[in-house]
Amino acid sequence: MTETRNHIMDVARSQFFKTGYAGTSINSIVDATKFTKPTVYYHFKNKAELFASLVHDAYDRCFQHRQNALDPDLPAAEQLYQVIAADFAFCLATPDLVRFVVALTFALPEDHSIDLSAIHSRDHQSFRALIERGMSTGEFDCVNAGDAAIALQGLIAINIMSYLKMGHGPEFLSSARAVICWPFTSLIISPLAWEQTPGSNIRSPTLAISRLRSRLAIRFSPPTP
Repeated sequence: MTETRNHIMDVARSQFFKTGYAGTSINSIVDATKFTKPTVYYHFKNKAELFASLVHDAYDRCFQHRQNALDPDLPAAEQLYQVIAADFAFCLATPDLVRFVVALTFALPEDHSIDLSAIHSRDHQSFRALIERGMSTGEFDCVNAGDAAIALQGLIAINIMSYLKMGHGPEFLSSARAVICWPFTSLIISPLAWEQTPGSNIRSPTLAISRLRSRLAIRFSPPTP
């Protein structure tokens, strides 16, 4: 039964992604699965329940993969790398599932019937908790952990969306790429790197990068991919 249910979900996910919630019917899903309508209704009582199951399954799998990748014994700075690498690896392993998640995340509210606020809050809180842990140990200099968490999520999302939309090869989301992205999290979680150029009122990215390199050399050891 599990195999049948999983097949229905895989097919339905593809249908919803292609034609949207309003444009997808149970009949189109039944036709695409090659199962009978009673078989589909045995597992899901209606389209809304099927779609809700897909949403929670997708986000739960992404979240659990990320949590499983974290080593609680490592410093928070290295756990940041693990978070980035885990999300990249999950996208490479399950690109269709991640496309579905990305489409849901950035869809207009009227495009589907599911309230995603609790799911998005869970993801955000997990990033925030990691940053707050780094702040408590003195690894991170952060003005606002919530804002830093949003920025970190954005850094991960833009790389994943670029991979899915721009035809990059798998190396674009490799562990080596995660290492490249990882130091830039210091600009997100350590805003003190953005200090003013001496004798000027302008904040200098060049100076920030120079000081970032010094900070990384002292405070961070880039993980081995």
